[in-house]
Amino acid sequence: MVNREVYATTGRVTAAANHVGNWERGVIRWPAASVGALTEWSRPAIESATDLLAAMAGPTQHYRRMESYISSQSLRPAVEAHLRLAANEVEGRSSGAGAFALLSETAGLAAWLAAETGDGLAARRRYTDSIHFAKKANHPLLVSYMTASLGHYAVESGDARSGIGLVQKASAHLDRRAPNSARAWLASLEAVAYSHLRDRGSTIAALRRAEKLASQSGDEPQWPWVFPFTTAKVARYQSTALAALGDRTASETAFSAAAAALTSPKTRALAQLDQALSPLYGKENH
Repeated sequence: MVNREVYATTGRVTAAANHVGNWERGVIRWPAASVGALTEWSRPAIESATDLLAAMAGPTQHYRRMESYISSQSLRPAVEAHLRLAANEVEGRSSGAGAFALLSETAGLAAWLAAETGDGLAARRRYTDSIHFAKKANHPLLVSYMTASLGHYAVESGDARSGIGLVQKASAHLDRRAPNSARAWLASLEAVAYSHLRDRGSTIAALRRAEKLASQSGDEPQWPWVFPFTTAKVARYQSTALAALGDRTASETAFSAAAAALTSPKTRALAQLDQALSPLYGKENH
């Protein structure tokens, strides 16, 4: 479309579609003055697409914050509807990395809500979608986040061996730019997975690694995280893992230390449920 307009004015085809797409995605810098006519014509279209993407990303980010306060049963239909809307818009355009990152984040939230409402088939499908979109976005940290989320879901569903494999796969996706908070979260998930296999040594080692990394992380979360991953959040996973190992006293101590991270009634209730059910998960995988 861009070249068609430029050709009608100048009689030249200035750039191929892939070239224009690279400008839109930020893969290459804004073109030189020699193609000024093309860029000036296309700039409004690019800015319009950017505005639309930002507008679609807004609800997903708000839904992720609302999730701590609203029942998953109530929130899930809204998230699924937004995912369909975003997918339709992305599929109808020449979409860049940002659009697929949005789809990945939204699909990941839909997966979490499906899991919480007991729809295991939909949860796995949405997690698989989220990983697919993250790879299309070419965002290693997002791929890691979604892969580990699926792994943790597998652990909680009673398949700790598959789950730990996915969490370790997620760790392999991290590059040198990954924040310590991401590594702390992955180590926490790994600890929970090991605890469900009754591997005490590996559980404790992973928890120590998570605590150390969390203490070295900054206060600001790096997307796709919405909230900081602090030592208090490590303590929540520690409580779950120690309960699965049968160490109730240490688990209760860790749960008390996690209080600062349990800022909403729903979050606290889920943490209490995790702690109560962890010994049962461990027995299933022993």
